[in-house]
Formats: sequence, C-alpha cells, structure tokens
Amino acid sequence: YTYVYSMSDEKKTTVVHTRVPKKLEQQLKQLVIDGYYSNVSDALRDASRRLIDHYKKEEENKPKLELRKINM
Repeated sequence: YTYVYSMSDEKKTTVVHTRVPKKLEQQLKQLVIDGYYSNVSDALRDASRRLIDHYKKEEENKPKLELRKINM
C-alpha cells in the first residue's frame, strides 16, 4: 500500500493497486460513460463501501450467544 496525504484537508487516503479482469474493467468504464460515476476509482470506492456495509449488517443480524460458565 502507498499512503498519500492531502495537504489541503489533512485527510489520509491509501492508494491500493489491484488487478481486475478486462471484462470487469470494461463494465466499470461503462458505468462511468453512462454517468453513474465520475471515474472508475469512484465506482470501486462505492463498491467497497457497499461490500463492507453488507457484511456489517450481516454481522449485526446474527443472533448473539450468551455463554455462561457452569461450575461442576
């Protein structure tokens, strides 16, 4: 990972290099052409957020087990 610091707003961001299949790249670019995103990076950030939200909600909906110690 490469860490990039923005001087103007002090926000820390990380540049993540990844490889995707050519077809996925074309589909991401089509979303940009269709006006859903301003660029492929925005589409990937949104997809990442949605994936994380999905698993957070899944985790929140799991029943909570209460474990008690039994003395014998």
